[in-house]
Amino acid sequence: MDYHSDYNNLFTNYTNFNFNMSKILIENYKGWEIYFDNNKENFYTSSDSYDRECIKTSYAAAKKYIDDFIKDNITFEPIVIEKKDHRGATQIKLIGIRKDGRFVYEGKDGKKEQLSEWDEKYYYLPTEENNEALKKIAEKQQIIDDISLEISALEKEIIKTPIIQQLKEKYKQLIG
Repeated sequence: MDYHSDYNNLFTNYTNFNFNMSKILIENYKGWEIYFDNNKENFYTSSDSYDRECIKTSYAAAKKYIDDFIKDNITFEPIVIEKKDHRGATQIKLIGIRKDGRFVYEGKDGKKEQLSEWDEKYYYLPTEENNEALKKIAEKQQIIDDISLEISALEKEIIKTPIIQQLKEKYKQLIG
C-alpha cells in the first residue's frame, strides 16, 4: 500500500473541495440566490428566472440591486377579485403589491387601501368555474335554510309554553 499516493489524493480532493466552496449560499431572497465569494470577498447574486447575475461589494447592495431590479422590471397588472357573503357580492380592483407581499386595491373613494391578510382568504377570481361552484353553494345553502325553517316550526310545536312557566305551575301546586 502506498501511503504517499493516498495522502496526495486526499490533499488533491481537499483542495478541490475548498475550491468548489469559494461561493457560499447566504440566502434565497425573492427568488434570487445570494452567495458570498470567499476568493474575491464580494457578494454574487443570480436568478434563473430572470437569467441575470450581478456582483456587489456588500450584502445590503446585493439586496438593493434585487429590489430595484424587481421594481423596475416587474409590472403588476390590475385584476378584479370578489367575495360573496350574507350582504351580497363585493368587487375590488387590485392595483399593486407591496414589498411585504400585501396587495393594494382601489377603495370606494379612489384611495389606495391595503387588503389585509385576513380578508385575502375570502376573495376569489370571478371566473365561470367559480360561478358554477357558487351556484352549487347557493343551492346547498337554500336547502340548509329550508331545513332550519322546518326545525324552527317543529320546535314551536314542542315548546308551547316556556319551560320555566311549566316548572312554576308544577311546583306551585306542591307549595300551596
